[in-house]
Formats: sequence, C-alpha cells, structure tokens
Amino acid sequence: MGRNPHSEYNAKLEAILKGNVSDAAMADVHQLTYTLENALGKMNEELTELAETLEKLHQASEKLDRENVIQHGDEYLSVSRQLVK
Repeated sequence: MGRNPHSEYNAKLEAILKGNVSDAAMADVHQLTYTLENALGKMNEELTELAETLEKLHQASEKLDRENVIQHGDEYLSVSRQLVK
C-alpha cells in the first residue's frame, strides 16, 4: 500500500514552511489546506464509524456473543490498522 495521502500533503506543507514563504508559496498553502480539510473530514467520518464498530464489539463482548465479537473485532482491527500506520 502507498504512502498515506494526508502524510504526503503534511510533508509538502512542512517543506513550504521551512523554505521562503513567498506569495507563490502562500498560494500553494492555500491549495493544500483544501486537500487537508477534505482529508480530515474523511478521517472524521472513518473515526466515527470506527467508534460505532468498537461499541458493537463492546456490546457483543458483554453478551458473550462470540460470533459478533469476532466479526466486529475483525472489522475494528481492519480499519484501525489503516488509520494508525
């Protein structure tokens, strides 16, 4: 799997900030912020869904519902591993 696009754009922003923040660089920052805002919105949606999956896992464990513990546990790990790289 490739590099996380959010990390890539963070790296671009960092490089701009370390250099000469000219008017042209500020235009680049302006464009990067649109991309980063969209990425944060997507991450927020994914984290909300992840929290819901975790709650389902929690409830299944309370009921000793082995099938749903496995299902929701696998779903949680699949998503959380993608977010925490």
